Amino acid sequence: MLTMSEGSSSRWRSRIPILSLTVCAIAMIAAVWWYYLRQREATDSAAVNQLAAIASVKTAQIANWRHERIGDGRVLAVSPLMRTAQGILSRGQATAAERADVLGVMSGLAREFLYADASLVDLDGSILIRLNEGRTDASQWKKRSRERLSREAVASGEVALSDLSLDTRSGRPLMVLTIPVRDLGSLILDIDPSSFLFPYMQSWPTPSRTAETLLFRREGNELVALNEFRHAHGSALVLRRPLPGSKVPGDLELLAGWLHRGPDYRGVPSLGMVRRIPDSPWYLTAKIDVSEVQAPLTHLSWEMALIVVLIALGNGTGVGLIWRNQKLQTYRDREKEVQALNARLISAQEDERARLARELHDDVSQQVAALSIGMSNLKRQIPQQQVDVREQSDRIQQKLVQVAESIRRLSHELHPAVLQFSGLAAALRTYCSEFELLTGIRVSLQTHGSFESVPSPVALCIYRITQEALQNVAKHANVGEAEVELRRSDGILCLSVSDHGPGIKPSPTRTPVGLGLVSIRERTRLVNGTFEIQSKPEQGTTVLVRIPA
Repeated sequence: MLTMSEGSSSRWRSRIPILSLTVCAIAMIAAVWWYYLRQREATDSAAVNQLAAIASVKTAQIANWRHERIGDGRVLAVSPLMRTAQGILSRGQATAAERADVLGVMSGLAREFLYADASLVDLDGSILIRLNEGRTDASQWKKRSRERLSREAVASGEVALSDLSLDTRSGRPLMVLTIPVRDLGSLILDIDPSSFLFPYMQSWPTPSRTAETLLFRREGNELVALNEFRHAHGSALVLRRPLPGSKVPGDLELLAGWLHRGPDYRGVPSLGMVRRIPDSPWYLTAKIDVSEVQAPLTHLSWEMALIVVLIALGNGTGVGLIWRNQKLQTYRDREKEVQALNARLISAQEDERARLARELHDDVSQQVAALSIGMSNLKRQIPQQQVDVREQSDRIQQKLVQVAESIRRLSHELHPAVLQFSGLAAALRTYCSEFELLTGIRVSLQTHGSFESVPSPVALCIYRITQEALQNVAKHANVGEAEVELRRSDGILCLSVSDHGPGIKPSPTRTPVGLGLVSIRERTRLVNGTFEIQSKPEQGTTVLVRIPA
């Protein structure tokens, strides 16, 4: 038997594999989670770096485009065209040759540099020469606007590139390049950004379903869209949004790049890199939806989740198997303890039976025999004429003989000496004869093989099982005969005890429920044998025991 401290120590030792497996599973899950976080950081960092690179490239492209347009104007400002323009503006009219020269230059600019239109205007905004005079939608700048642009250019004496403005007639954004002609007027070149500027904005170096480049400027506390957004038709110079957040980065921060995380103009979570276009009021944002950035992570997260589930299932299965094995081991240990206890009980029972058999044979039986002898001597002293007394003494003596026989039979049942001195077959034969005389049930005994070398424990087990099985026949079978067969072959002792009674009713459990059957099962187990009951309703019962011998 285990002490309390030994039992507690054993329980802790049995839990060590489970704790180890659980700790390993937790460590593996933590490693998977750490790997996922590292991958998420790497993916986010790669997206930020890509946006920063694209924003830098596009910012440089747009700044270069602006410089090229101003460069175009400066080249024209020192070209021979200016002398012709001065003569026209000073006279207020152009000769046919002058008109042809100016229109030729204007046509070349439109063809080579994609300018939408060109006009020579005076300080009052009046058009003296226009490239597309027959088109009503080519240059929609009103006279007041032309006058303002012309005067501002003349006053500054520098080539000026205007900001984007919405043409109210066409609904399209337009820009103009103004080149002063001394103090007389200006040469105005109309720019259509949809064919000249916006292509820079629409391109993206890699295939993407959500990435886009946004151009906007600040007006007070609002941001005004300058180009057509991918998911907002008609957004150019129409879409307005309040400034994001309370802190607005300074120019140096915008030049270096400002990372924006949050909802975009659609309210969709996005990641964007904001930069300021140098020497302009414009700002550029290269953005992409967070869902597209995290699309690879979503696939990875499902894989990680599957791995975690598999680890958890594996851990649960392992813990379950270990727990089950420990339970089975505990059950086996308890079974062994029960078997050992049963062995001690059966051994003690046999010892007590042997002691009682000796007491009955050596003491009680001898006393009854002495009484019988004394009664015989007493009967001889009774006069012949006392017939009643002599008959009574005869009955007493016969009763003493019967008691002596019962004591002898009981002694033999308790401890069959014939088993020790005459062998197993003889002991079974003797018992079957006594059982038949006692119960009136005919017993057919058949033995096959040699039983002289059967070990004493096995022989005693066979004898006791036969006793118990025949007692069950007498109690429950309600038959007039029974069969006992003992066979030894191939090192196996096989005992069967059969009857043709009503059989045993089916039980929900396959284990024996009667004390007699339990005794048979335990005795068989102690000698490493097998025990089987074969029974069907109204077809009798057979107790079958097989024991290695």
